[in-house]
Amino acid sequence: MKVSFSIVFCILCIFGFDSKAQVASYIDTISQSELKSFLRSSQSSQVNINYEDLNVYYTRCEWEVDPAVNFISGNVTSYFTSDNSIDSITFDCSQYLVVDSVFYHSVLIAFVRENDLLKVFFTGSIAALSFDSLTIFYHGAPIATGNGSFETGNHSGVPSLWTLSEPYGAKDWWPCRQNAADKIDSVDVVCKIPFGNKCASNGKLVSVDTSNSKLIYHWKSNYPIAPYLVAIAVTNYDEFSDSVILSNSDTLEILNYVYPEQISFTRPALSVTPSLIQFYDSLLILYPFSKEKYGHAQFGWGGGMEHQTMSFVGSFGFELIAHELVHQWFGDEITCQSWTDIWLHEGFATYLAGMAIERFKPEEFYAWKYSALQDIVSKPNGSVICNDTTDISRIFDGRLSYRKGAYVLSMLRWKFGDDLFTLSLRDFLSKATLEYNYATTNDLKTSFENVTISDLTQFFDEWVFGEGFPIYNIEWSRTENSVELFVNQTTSDPGIPFFHIPLPIQIGNSFKDTIVVADASFSDQQFHFDLNFKPDYISIDPDLKIISGNNKVREVLPPGSIDDLIAIYPNPSNGHFEVFAKTNSLKMDSFSVIDYCGKMVYSQSFKVGFKESIDLSGLPAGIYIVEIETDLGQFHQKIILIK
Repeated sequence: MKVSFSIVFCILCIFGFDSKAQVASYIDTISQSELKSFLRSSQSSQVNINYEDLNVYYTRCEWEVDPAVNFISGNVTSYFTSDNSIDSITFDCSQYLVVDSVFYHSVLIAFVRENDLLKVFFTGSIAALSFDSLTIFYHGAPIATGNGSFETGNHSGVPSLWTLSEPYGAKDWWPCRQNAADKIDSVDVVCKIPFGNKCASNGKLVSVDTSNSKLIYHWKSNYPIAPYLVAIAVTNYDEFSDSVILSNSDTLEILNYVYPEQISFTRPALSVTPSLIQFYDSLLILYPFSKEKYGHAQFGWGGGMEHQTMSFVGSFGFELIAHELVHQWFGDEITCQSWTDIWLHEGFATYLAGMAIERFKPEEFYAWKYSALQDIVSKPNGSVICNDTTDISRIFDGRLSYRKGAYVLSMLRWKFGDDLFTLSLRDFLSKATLEYNYATTNDLKTSFENVTISDLTQFFDEWVFGEGFPIYNIEWSRTENSVELFVNQTTSDPGIPFFHIPLPIQIGNSFKDTIVVADASFSDQQFHFDLNFKPDYISIDPDLKIISGNNKVREVLPPGSIDDLIAIYPNPSNGHFEVFAKTNSLKMDSFSVIDYCGKMVYSQSFKVGFKESIDLSGLPAGIYIVEIETDLGQFHQKIILIK
């Protein structure tokens, strides 16, 4: 579940902190939306331990709702089979719902309630491997706190109703089996609503009928679905369709339900959806629900929720639309087996939405990476894996489950390249044991290992299961056409003594630069790089490929170097600089000033050779490079001119 969101350094920061704050707020709002849902749904939870050996292969839900009233009535028929003989079934069902009756083969059968559990008793044993069914009739007012699984509200004074059940909230409004080991193979949703309204739900719209001054919407999903992804939304929607050609040449309908008073805004905002579907459809695998649809239903939160085949959205930013769409692959087709692995949903949705920005809005991608990275390293510890699923805020932690999870994927992409990265994702998504099923972090690790022919135990132990990040301190020295690097790494958390990741380093001068890679296997490792130019500076990870923070770079000058023998002061200055040689053995011949575009803007010859006064007050304020010719070679230094 999610929400809306919509530096390069080049002498001066072109992009300010407002842009960064906007980027950061998107993920934060998403995580908070999910957190609210979880908090509400976990307030009165009781764990159903009676899942073993039972498979619910089909469910038919028949509901009657009115968006003006916080109330639901109807029945749910569950078709099941069991590996062993059984004489009872236990469902998850909120204590605030009233169970009227349970029928088995048109015969009333007994049941008992215990908090949020409903246990149904058969009159005899049901044989192992037999196919059977029962129907639960119920009604009630699902508890509403403003953040719940079943909500009523309004838009422009018009009543609206929606559901949002991630992760354990489905039981708040319908009896089901919230089993992380079993998805329902197919679902029918039949919803009776007042005239003047429309009902959005999962799968394909089979029919819209009338009965007793009511509309009856019938939706059918033939793909396996987790109970928390079953959803309805009801209000006076305007409806419009779009379409897109998928990679298998099929045409997919994009069905949208939006508030009529906002359609002039929402329709153009949602027009990016076909391009996004084609992007992910070609990057990953075929859209997982290609025989049904994709779409959006507007609802009363500022965020979103990736209900299977129809994301509920409260805002219409590019990144939100991309984020929720990604969940159709990561979250809906393949669902995390435990909330310990929530990053398999949120890290993927975050990073692949970032890749969509890279593809469609490349000018915004650096700011997106910068914002994510700054948040990750804002605290010294924290793991991608959620080791405490009782801590609700930790499950939906924007810094760890979302941003750090995303950056783990960024580093795998950097480590192996685009082709192997993409092939690994496709391997994961297309595995017969995982597709339309549940997965763990180790399943993802196995796919990357199989494709890259690599042992990634160390990588996952450090970056996924471990805490913290590396801190680099690099000392470097130069010659005319080479550099020596001494790469020291410390870590923000003592649990990981050393992070193994190729480190990109930019080496350059005012006119030329190149990227080299220091693939260190231990701290204080030395690297030598030959160049075809004289370097003036180095920069750690200029394109933000990896997680690191608080890095430092220091040039180490050899004894007797020119850089040790000349001083320029004061620096910064209002234009009047003093230049002098620290030894009489050095003779300075000429002085030049070069701006950051590489243009010479001032030059003069030295008269004395060991001390000179320079007046640069006629130049604009800024940063310049001083170049001094001496009898021992060239001297370079940055100076700052202020007004």
